[in-house]
Amino acid sequence: MVFYFCTLSTKEWHQFTTVVILRENMCQCATDCPAGPLLSDPRFRQISIITACNAHRDAINARRTREFAADRGVLLHSFFSYDRWGKAAQRLYEKTIDPVHADNSISLKLQEMLWQVPPCMSDHHTGILTLCIEAEVVKMVAGKTPCGRPCLESLHVPGLPMNVIPLGQSKRTVSVTLPVSDTVVAIACEQVMILSNFAMTDYACQGRTHPDNVVHLKFCKNHQAMYTCFSCSSSLSGTLILGDFLRG
Repeated sequence: MVFYFCTLSTKEWHQFTTVVILRENMCQCATDCPAGPLLSDPRFRQISIITACNAHRDAINARRTREFAADRGVLLHSFFSYDRWGKAAQRLYEKTIDPVHADNSISLKLQEMLWQVPPCMSDHHTGILTLCIEAEVVKMVAGKTPCGRPCLESLHVPGLPMNVIPLGQSKRTVSVTLPVSDTVVAIACEQVMILSNFAMTDYACQGRTHPDNVVHLKFCKNHQAMYTCFSCSSSLSGTLILGDFLRG
């Protein structure tokens, strides 16, 4: 990448520790550049994408979960959380609709809304956990929420070392931002606390080194964030830099 000195302020310039100056153009046009690897290549298709934004992480996880199931010809199973009010003060929000409301239960209308909130707006806890259940990969124990929706009580991956216990359902109070009014409410959420790993943020990828690494750099806040993304790569050939994601 060529940086033109006249466009850099003094503050930005002093952030660099190493500068490589190219004496000649390496590619005159796009046809001169060799074709690079693609995200659809088998080597990178199932690799977790490192991105800067939690919202992008959630969108990538949702899409690639569907692709993962389609590639294997198996069905996706959705497991719903069981939610109640997390703090007594939060019941005042419900009382504006139902004045006689006295317990910690929430209305079905609000519950449906909470299930649709992405993890980036609920302290990274998902209301609907979508899993591709394969008998040789995942074993699970399912139940029912009070409103009759399937919920996940425990999850276990066969073949792990001894004394590795299954992931069980747990209860945590999370702050949820409602999409309609941006109101933040405290919700006691009962769910198996996991997320898909088809994408992760640059913050979460720290300390992880892989032979294959896919990075999306557009929304990185600074060069330290970019460095963190690249630090997960163990080789140049195993690094894939993504362009913009399509919107719409």
